[in-house]
Amino acid sequence: MSDVDPRDLLGKREDGHLEFKDAEVLRRPVKVAREVVGFLNADGGVVWIGVKEGEQGRAVELQPLPRPDVAKRSVLDHLVGVIEPSFNQDEVAVTSVGGLIRVAVSKGAHPPYAVRDGGRHFLTRVDDRLNEMTREQIREAFAKGGEDAGPDLSALKAKLRERLKGEALKSDQLWLGLVPTEKLTIDFADESTKQLFRTRFAVPNATGNRRGGWNFVSDIRSPRFNGDRVQHGEDTDLIKTTISERGEVTFIVELSALANLKYTPEQLLSPQSFAPYALLEYPASVFRLMSKLLIQFGKNLADAKVLAAFSMKGIRGWTLAPGSPREPIRWPAPKTVKEDVLALDPERLEFHAQMVAKHPDRCTLRLIRLIYGELGFEDDAIPSDFDQQQGVLSIR
Repeated sequence: MSDVDPRDLLGKREDGHLEFKDAEVLRRPVKVAREVVGFLNADGGVVWIGVKEGEQGRAVELQPLPRPDVAKRSVLDHLVGVIEPSFNQDEVAVTSVGGLIRVAVSKGAHPPYAVRDGGRHFLTRVDDRLNEMTREQIREAFAKGGEDAGPDLSALKAKLRERLKGEALKSDQLWLGLVPTEKLTIDFADESTKQLFRTRFAVPNATGNRRGGWNFVSDIRSPRFNGDRVQHGEDTDLIKTTISERGEVTFIVELSALANLKYTPEQLLSPQSFAPYALLEYPASVFRLMSKLLIQFGKNLADAKVLAAFSMKGIRGWTLAPGSPREPIRWPAPKTVKEDVLALDPERLEFHAQMVAKHPDRCTLRLIRLIYGELGFEDDAIPSDFDQQQGVLSIR
């Protein structure tokens, strides 16, 4: 709850910590996200939605929203989806006050922050203006962010980068690594823990995944418990998942398992094409698995994070069609991948552990948006089976 009376805003002028947006901004919420990023990279501030400004940036009219609670949720979902790295509820709080939306922003703990809007934009607030950060400002912010993050976080990112350049590129495959900054304690010698993981590797809905979908689950093989880790899948298998006792998850799927099946002679002669659902469901299944690990084995998630790194190797010449396979008619032709490797650094995939635990699909969505962006698509090309407003993937 806020003790601010919106009527007191009338006559006030925008400044370095105050921004007004009229109700029409909800048609393009990225404008709000840009302001939030500016405040995160500066000293914080407040964005009011539903306040019309006049000359010199003064508030001249209040525009109460018909369904402020729905609008509040929609705004928060959008901010979570387009701002990186992720923020927590202490840094960005979205509330409804008197029919308006109030977005209170504190100085971000892990700058620099960026908004995805046709690319990554690093912005900062200077007085009542929003400015693009210079390269030097961005470098300084990254350096300071690394210092503030502490040696453990920096070391974990460095380790993930090494793996991203090494084991992730050993063969033509999709590779995804998730590392919690809080060390989980999983006792793989305990028989009840073994049975828990046998179930999770064999039954899709044990981790919220669909039967018959593209996910890490398979009942063909039983997991192997090797001291400080469990491995599901042999080196010769298409899909392999490894979980360490501290909660690190490594997922590998051979590139051929991401391809659309070919039936006709024409298809057999055509380039390999990605099955869009495979690109969505494989990563989502791994984030859902991490969610279960955090909930069951995590103790201090309030300040913990989950770092991720992602790569696909051997994809030059592959094609990806925009949209959902359920609606192929209205979309333009597929795009052909020009680079052989797509790699996403952990600096771009940093999540609050509580967010992963509660909303694994929403975290997956950020990864999917980055993948599609790297392949030359806008967010609307992501299959509609992934509800971007709610942050939920549901394929039936």
